[in-house]
Amino acid sequence: MCDFQQLKKCAAFVVLGAALGTGASAIASIDPPRGAGSPEGQAPRVGQNGAAHLPLKRGFYVHPEVACGEASAASLLLFRGAAISGSRDLCSFQQVLQIASDTWQVHESCEVSEGGRAWVVDSQSTWRITSPTSFERTNEEGWEVRARLCEQSSLPEPWKDNDIGDLLH
Repeated sequence: MCDFQQLKKCAAFVVLGAALGTGASAIASIDPPRGAGSPEGQAPRVGQNGAAHLPLKRGFYVHPEVACGEASAASLLLFRGAAISGSRDLCSFQQVLQIASDTWQVHESCEVSEGGRAWVVDSQSTWRITSPTSFERTNEEGWEVRARLCEQSSLPEPWKDNDIGDLLH
């Protein structure tokens, strides 16, 4: 468990880990990856201004063991294409590099709030996209968050009927 000072270093995954039941702690600010490889000698894929989109369907994600109909604010993540958010954080992707056919190195800037306090954490995560509707996200300390897409119509209220169209474009 992190105290407040540690939480500043590991905020992104504390919130996501708690939400998804992984017990994950978060990551500290880091330097850009050294020697990040690319698949089969190709140049890494980088989007405009270094903010590419991961090849995932946009929408609500939950841990694989959570039934979509039993999702809650604590267990939901909203993948927006260039960002992902949980109940207490919003992580914007600053740079996305494809380092293998199914793996991406992501530099994130996460706005985190906890107990009336808010701060920003710059971090690096490795995303393994297992399908267009599921992923594994791991920080440098080895904490992992796994999630799969839930169709919005399968979620409980209030998420079932929320208009999130503006957040997904």
